[in-house]
Amino acid sequence: MIALPRLRTGAPSWAAEGAAAGVALVPSALVVVAEPTALRLVLVVVAAALLTVAGTLLHRQAPFVVGTGVLLFVAVGRLGPYAPLLPAGSPSAPRGCCCWSSGPPTSAAASRPARPSPGWPRCADRVPRSPDRPTVGRPGGRKGRR
Repeated sequence: MIALPRLRTGAPSWAAEGAAAGVALVPSALVVVAEPTALRLVLVVVAAALLTVAGTLLHRQAPFVVGTGVLLFVAVGRLGPYAPLLPAGSPSAPRGCCCWSSGPPTSAAASRPARPSPGWPRCADRVPRSPDRPTVGRPGGRKGRR
């Protein structure tokens, strides 16, 4: 009831439903990891999955982050005791997947289109051209540049 007017006015998701989602799921996730019961585990996972899907479909950040965080916390907490049974190279696999999925690093220099070095057009103009060899660079050298 308290968050409903904020949702109608288009308030940020953290102000409208972030605290409610956190208060509803985080304590239950802590209990599921510490003292697991089948019913509580299923209820927390279903609620977190529904919250994640709802956050995705409604384009709301808080439900998505809280739901995903609870799912990740429960998964790591429940599967943590089995970590010593994994092969030796397994801990590096999640790091590699994270690096691979994040894509190449971007910066201002990387996002600009590449341009030739300042001496390149002058050097290309000095190369003698023959009819059977394709031209290198821009036709006419530096004249077409803005």
